Amino acid sequence: MRKSALAISATVLAVVVLLALPGWNKSLGEDRTFLQSDAANRSLEEAAEAPAESASALVPETVQNEAAADAAMTDRFWVAAMDEEGVRLSFAKDHYVQLHDSVTTGDAIVHFVSRSRGEGEASRYDAIVVRPKLADATSFHLFDSGAAEGRSGLSKAVVLDSDRILFLQAMAEEELLVHSLVSLNIHTGELEMVVPRFWSVNLRDEAAKEDFILGHHVLRGPDGSIAKLMVTSFKGKLWVFSLGRGNEGEGRILVNSDPYPAYGDVGSKPPHELLYPSPDLERFVYQSVDENQIITGNDFRLVDTDGFDTIASFNMNESLMPMDMGIRWNGESSRFFLEYARSDRTLGIYYDNAHYLFAEGVRFYDRDGKLEQELKAPEFGRLSVFGWADEHHALIEEYRPEQNGEEWAKGKLTYKLFDVRNGKLRSLTTVRETAALADPVIIPWAGGNYGYDSASFLLLDRANGRVWEPSVKGRLWQEGEKLRLASYTYAGALLYGWDENGRRLALEGFNESNDLLHVTDDWLVVWDKELDNQEQALRYAPLSAEADKQTDDGLALLSSPFAQAGANEWWTESISSIAQLEKTALRAEGESRFGKLRLRALPGEFGRRDGGSYNYYGTYEVEFVDADGAVKALPPLRNLELLQDGEVGRMHRMSFPDYDLLFFQTRQYSFSQGHDRTTSPLYAYAVTKQGEAFPLTFSYEMPSGLATTPDSVILQHTPIIGDGDAITTHAMLGDGHYELAWKPDLASRTLTLAAATSREREDAALRAITQRSALLLSRALGLTESEWPPDGPMNEDKLRELFTDQAWSNPGFQRMKQDFAGYAAEGNPSRAFPWPAIGAEFIGPDTVRVTFMFNLIYAIGKAAHLEATLKLVGHEWSFHDFGTLETERWESDELLPGYDGLVIRDELEL
Repeated sequence: MRKSALAISATVLAVVVLLALPGWNKSLGEDRTFLQSDAANRSLEEAAEAPAESASALVPETVQNEAAADAAMTDRFWVAAMDEEGVRLSFAKDHYVQLHDSVTTGDAIVHFVSRSRGEGEASRYDAIVVRPKLADATSFHLFDSGAAEGRSGLSKAVVLDSDRILFLQAMAEEELLVHSLVSLNIHTGELEMVVPRFWSVNLRDEAAKEDFILGHHVLRGPDGSIAKLMVTSFKGKLWVFSLGRGNEGEGRILVNSDPYPAYGDVGSKPPHELLYPSPDLERFVYQSVDENQIITGNDFRLVDTDGFDTIASFNMNESLMPMDMGIRWNGESSRFFLEYARSDRTLGIYYDNAHYLFAEGVRFYDRDGKLEQELKAPEFGRLSVFGWADEHHALIEEYRPEQNGEEWAKGKLTYKLFDVRNGKLRSLTTVRETAALADPVIIPWAGGNYGYDSASFLLLDRANGRVWEPSVKGRLWQEGEKLRLASYTYAGALLYGWDENGRRLALEGFNESNDLLHVTDDWLVVWDKELDNQEQALRYAPLSAEADKQTDDGLALLSSPFAQAGANEWWTESISSIAQLEKTALRAEGESRFGKLRLRALPGEFGRRDGGSYNYYGTYEVEFVDADGAVKALPPLRNLELLQDGEVGRMHRMSFPDYDLLFFQTRQYSFSQGHDRTTSPLYAYAVTKQGEAFPLTFSYEMPSGLATTPDSVILQHTPIIGDGDAITTHAMLGDGHYELAWKPDLASRTLTLAAATSREREDAALRAITQRSALLLSRALGLTESEWPPDGPMNEDKLRELFTDQAWSNPGFQRMKQDFAGYAAEGNPSRAFPWPAIGAEFIGPDTVRVTFMFNLIYAIGKAAHLEATLKLVGHEWSFHDFGTLETERWESDELLPGYDGLVIRDELEL
């Protein structure tokens, strides 16, 4: 399973899909039945006015007998209370409560829930109508399912109007599970039987009771009323309800005779539909699946929903794999597209029950299933349809896949507009500021709420051929014309609203829980994680704009805690290489203009050598030695893990007119960065002209409030530089690389975060340049097992032209080239290969400073660093110069003689 921000919402959806889902009958009753619910009401005002013990209680009083237990199931099962953070709705812990859906109508948020005493027990279904702004909540009893022998429950609800909500009812009657379509009046609790008893499931039939409602599709009329409903089941039943005026159940029901089974093992994986209806619900495309409903096929059928006649059939060669996300219709129901890739080249991402492809081609079909156009990716690249720009144009994203660990990611995205009518492709320019767009329109991602490694929406200025993408990725919420984006971080869920006037994302809300459940105009609803049982409480937090916490790219100053590599606690291992040291020793030293700082280990420190790295763990005293030699003790650093090139680490100095700042990284080992971004805790000290020294704290604003910490986190192999009166560091916030600007304030002894700027776009550009250059460099070194860049192989003469004479004659480069050739001639090739380059930065528009990194010994992982400068010559990046070659120490020459801790110094020309 892919574990990411996407999985957070999937957890909530799983509750809805797997634990709910009723069915629908096969006939429409002419008589409409009215039911009156027995409402169990409790307002928030009553809870606030009640005695403290009652208002804060999360469970009803203990019942003494079965009759009392039954009454407890009927009466109050929740308590609502207001506090400074909003409203909390807490459920009784002796009830097993499941939330099936939440919808908004008017000023009300309506939750559909079921509760039982335990597994296999009868379930009671209720609707809780919450009006948080009015401090009011009411619950209405809907129905009882009886013993949970079949898949009973509620599917997603559908808003009929401001007063009524349509839901599915499933009740056990002897050996049948009977389904009906019912509406709830959210003001009175009145239940209206819209379509009674139209699907009955035999609970004694094991195969039959595995079926359940899987999906529903709604067509609304111009006035917003429901004109048509299409409903599908897991085993392949399909109904089309044509409702009359006022949604009163007038009209007809169409029931198919051919099964259209869904995809997925219901016992272990969330299933999804293989049926893709047009928005007007007049036809649908169905993708075939095997008899076990596990493996999808390459055969497709276009079916008319009026009589379920097959309009057209089409298929793909078995050597191709369609994307599991399937067909995507345009809004006018006149066209659809299908993405695919070769079965042996399916780069992308696997989920439990889906495969998202980086497509090699897209086929566009008209309304009748006729192939109109086929668009293929450029050589060595991939493409995806981001979305429909209008009826005739598709917005295309092109990219080169990049491997990130075991997963694939999209490289730098370029956008194009494809005219399906004539097959013409128009390139678009990506701009960084929305002000550069004349008359933009919002294009949501075609795949739904999430775009895997794509933006959730784009702004398209078609007249000028420009497109803008937000710097925040996450789940897209759309309610009418309101667009919001939920970004999931280590800190919790951040909710941004699209400000149409300012054309930017503005932070509207934050919650420390990632379980963002529902969003309305004024409130966000989350699971409350403060309770032992996380599924027993809902919290309603008011939304408020916080423009003062914004940067230019629409992000909060610090939207997530620092991402930091955890300790492996090597000092707890019982191995001989780990020693407990009883003597004090100098572990780090920094020199300012006004004195020295020393970090000295206290007795009891643990130490070990691991190749060229020195590892220590313990408590360290910090001492300041002023210009006269006087020693002053500063607060000690406890439980510190050090990783260094030598026994004594170094501190970085930054000078200001009347004071110096000294920065100490706890992890300084030169070869500690390999495949991923390695981080290190960072401590800061001030040394003044008056001979005073003291530690500085780091202060920064988060959506949850002001945070002050004794240390920050730095991304290794990035510089600490001065920028006017600020200090710039680099850090990982969540999964993103940010450049942070800190303002020193010696009066408060703090470094305050003034700005946070995303470096992801610059990183993406550098990554594309250095990845290609690393592959070309490895081929020039004679590493024939390394791949050529995606644009193909290059002959020796052309490859040599990419190196200046001074780069080609660099002693480190020549040493590796000659040695690798010698090892290969002896029949013992090194099998070295390039790792991702480190420390890449633009030092000019046509110049990149970078350190290339190689794994010298296959499967052993010993590294070599080669400094380099790249220059853009014409339209191609070439090797301008190489600097020092340095290899990792592993205290043995047996595997690769002469490369144990090798250093060949050469000055790098920038």
